[in-house]
Amino acid sequence: MTKIVSRLKELYDYRYMILSLVRRDLRGKYKNSVLGVFWNFLNPLFQIIIYIIVFTAILYRDIDAYYVYLIVGIMPWFFFSGSLSEGSGSIVSHSNMVKKIYFPREALVMSVVLSRFITLLIAYAVVIFIIFVTGFGFTWFAFALLPLIFAVQFMFTLGLTLFFAAVNVYYRDVSHALGVLLMGWMWLTPIVYMRDIGSDILQTIMSLNPVTYFIGAYHDLFYYKVIPNIGSLGICFALAFVSLAVGWMMFMRLERRFAEEL
Repeated sequence: MTKIVSRLKELYDYRYMILSLVRRDLRGKYKNSVLGVFWNFLNPLFQIIIYIIVFTAILYRDIDAYYVYLIVGIMPWFFFSGSLSEGSGSIVSHSNMVKKIYFPREALVMSVVLSRFITLLIAYAVVIFIIFVTGFGFTWFAFALLPLIFAVQFMFTLGLTLFFAAVNVYYRDVSHALGVLLMGWMWLTPIVYMRDIGSDILQTIMSLNPVTYFIGAYHDLFYYKVIPNIGSLGICFALAFVSLAVGWMMFMRLERRFAEEL
């Protein structure tokens, strides 16, 4: 416990470094472009429009307000999958920094997850705007509980990303395998199809899929307009704390030999 508290204090001391890495990530993607950082807003908007056209206009025309179901679930998935795919290689891609100077190595992983999280917040502003202008409507508790869902998904995602980033230093196949895993993982999560359809086998797989519970919470708040089941919320909290605790402990255990492996 003392080590965790000490590491948290150290990360706080390096907070400006983390924020600098986040800014560089958000701005660096669109360096020398005319619109610059505005692409952080335009990219989610274009993604949402494309998915609405493909899935609503072509595949799922008969489902009431399917576009809402789709966009409120797919944006959190992009945050999760983007954090894992980019964050898993964050230590390796900054090998020169790791070998030359001292800083809490978690900063590299956290900067990626924070950058993707900021993109999620921007994307959800677009989602809420679309829901508003189309007249689908909101409930008061959707906005009250949304920060809580954001927080637990952030913790869950950060924990997994820390774990895979550390293991990837020793086994470089991890980041490549994650790309394949995430492709399959998306289609085993009720994002583009309704969660109450499919065979008993699919229902069982979805119930064992941790991301199902997070995506389900977003669907409950904005599509079904109900407060998420207390049991499902409890599972989200448990998954978040276990993921962060295990991922962070594994990261601290493996980081001792990062410089040697890099």
